[in-house]
Amino acid sequence: MVLLDHIESMLMNEKIENITQQNNKSVFLIGILIGILFLMSAATIWYQYKTVQRGMYAQIYQNGKLIQTLSLTEREPYTIMIEGENGAYNLLEIREGEVGIVDASCPDKLCENMGFISQPLLPITCLPNHLIIQIVGEEAYMGLDGIAY
Repeated sequence: MVLLDHIESMLMNEKIENITQQNNKSVFLIGILIGILFLMSAATIWYQYKTVQRGMYAQIYQNGKLIQTLSLTEREPYTIMIEGENGAYNLLEIREGEVGIVDASCPDKLCENMGFISQPLLPITCLPNHLIIQIVGEEAYMGLDGIAY
């Protein structure tokens, strides 16, 4: 009897070890798959963020009028000064694929705090100086879209 109990307990321990090893392998494989998916997602997001889209432009409006259109495909950063009424000014910096206001005469400096934009989702606005900077693609720059015809 004692021998049978001992053999049964050894078999149970062996089964438990096999199940534990299989679970450990499954957890390890799931961890590897999650890691690979995370890296692939991060690489895709980084690539889309860093890739400059062809035909991207920054349109600069002052007092509701388009005063300048700048290409965002230049490799070297440069700055331009936009002057307004009564000595108002905004200093814009154009980098590869993005634009932002780095200095302004407005009192609140909210336009500077908006940072650089590279997508047409949200324009940079400077309300005291009546300035709006908007990113557009080549299609929008050509004039027509799916609504306006």
